[in-house]
Formats: sequence, structure tokens, C-alpha cells
Amino acid sequence: MKNAIIWEMDNFTTKGAFEQLEIAENIKISAWFRTKDEFKKSNFESYPKQYFWQDLVKEEFAREDFNYCPEEIYNKIYKEIYLLMDLFARSKELEMCNMHDFLNIINMYVNSFYSYLKREKIDIIFFGSIPHEGANYIVYLIAKILNIKTIIMLQSIFPNKFHYCYDINDFGEFKNIRNYQNDNGSYKVSNNYEKELFYMKNNYLNCNNKLN
Repeated sequence: MKNAIIWEMDNFTTKGAFEQLEIAENIKISAWFRTKDEFKKSNFESYPKQYFWQDLVKEEFAREDFNYCPEEIYNKIYKEIYLLMDLFARSKELEMCNMHDFLNIINMYVNSFYSYLKREKIDIIFFGSIPHEGANYIVYLIAKILNIKTIIMLQSIFPNKFHYCYDINDFGEFKNIRNYQNDNGSYKVSNNYEKELFYMKNNYLNCNNKLN
């Protein structure tokens, strides 16, 4: 059984799927990392393994078994420092931060997530989209260095389909993905400005108010 982390994907469909994987003893969910904003919009209020990644730094640094990230691993992550600063700058709460603030934040998250992944002996991490925020990209980088398997899943514009890959650099080519279905069918993509995209329905976007 693989110790797993799930990053977001907190809707009733994926929640049930991962719970079934755990019941079948394919994985053991160590934590389901989420944002506090998403917590308010989903049905996870009573889920016992949810973990707000914003609180991780305070909790990890308070532990007696806290482990700092080794210099060798930190130096590999530091090569992405300017990209990480850009990703963290997307957060409204951090819009007034300068470079020194961002570096401090990144250092705290690198050490916290490294300590957590090592202590919990994580084997696999599931991402609900391509890591594009500061925190989940740090987790992705650490996982790659530690040879922890990563599975990245994200929605597709094609109904009842989704994309997945094991590495960010393989997205779009999918060279490392098995072809599970020989007859993938054909889809007509309309060349109209306004497309009927299934994931934009059900109150995801109120088209009548988008110019207001």
C-alpha cells in the first residue's frame, strides 16, 4: 500500500474515487491538502484527513522531529527561485511582498514540506492540476528530487475525458502514458468565439454578468 498525498481535487466525484482506492488498499491517504477558500465551498467539513497547507509551516516547525531540507536538495530547488517567486506573487495576500519576503516564505515551505514528506514516508502524490502555485510547485520539485511518484490530473475540454501525466514536461506529448483505448473517437471543435464548454456551466461562470 502506497502512502499518498492528494492536492485539492476536493469535489464529491474525486473524493469518492480516492476513498475507494483506500478501501481497496491501493493507497493510504496521509493528507488531503486543500485551501481554506475551497473548504468553504465543498463538502469536506467532516473529512478527517484534510490539511490546510497554509498552516503547515507553523505546525511543522513546532514538531520535535522537524527535519530541515538538506543543502544538496535545497540548492536544486533554488534553481527555480525566480519562478517560485512569480508563482507566490499570484496570491493576493502576498501582493505587497518584496524579494526578501518571498525568499523567506519559500524557505519556510521548502523545509516544512520536505520534513512532512520524509516523516510520513510518502510514496505518491496526486495533483488536481499542473502545479502552478508556489506551494504545490515546491511539493512537486521535492517529490521529483526524492523520486516520489507524481500523478498530475486536469480537466479536458472533451466531455467525460481528462488528461493525466507523471511529469510536467510530458504534458501535451504524453509519451509516458499508456493508450488505454484504441478507438478514441472524433470530436468536432467549433471555431466560434463563444464555445459551449461543459466545465463553464452549472454556475461556474455567469455569462450574463461577465461584462458588468
